[in-house]
Amino acid sequence: MKKRNFIIAIVLALFLLVALINTNIFWNTLNPVFYNDLLNEYGEIYQIDPLLVAAIIRVESKFSPYARSQVGAIGLMQIMPVTGKEIATKLRIDNFQPRDLYVPEINIEIGFYYLNELKKEFGDDQVAILASYNAGRTNVRYWMGKDTKLTVAKIPFRETRNFTRSVLSTYRHLQYLRQIKNLVTIRRHDLN
Repeated sequence: MKKRNFIIAIVLALFLLVALINTNIFWNTLNPVFYNDLLNEYGEIYQIDPLLVAAIIRVESKFSPYARSQVGAIGLMQIMPVTGKEIATKLRIDNFQPRDLYVPEINIEIGFYYLNELKKEFGDDQVAILASYNAGRTNVRYWMGKDTKLTVAKIPFRETRNFTRSVLSTYRHLQYLRQIKNLVTIRRHDLN
């Protein structure tokens, strides 16, 4: 009798798991990315994977729009006020004030713009782009020397090295979840 109850419990658990996997709640729990609409919108505009930016936000602020660092970086993407003002001028954001960096729409747009500028400078070298985002272009150019690519091991600043590793690791995790979700969605679509 106990064996039969155990088998029934396993079958029910599998049935519930399959049902749960087919829900958005399941995937949203596994993939804790907020501001998806903004990330997708600016990702399309700037041709940057929204999951990369989501990884940056996760590492920088844990998705808190009110985050503020010890050095004064503000908001989701931890934008420095001087950088925010400079980019806001280029984006024609009227009457920009540093407190505007607490507004997710403004912070994310400025962050995407800045990443796009770094992408123009460093091409597809994600390590150089992320290190520049954290420590500045001048430092990264110096670290690269005559090399065309930057490696995490060549980053001498521990904070920047840890930031770059964390973002890349989070990005890989989010990409993996997206792949699994796409596979389940495709299979679910094939079953219909």
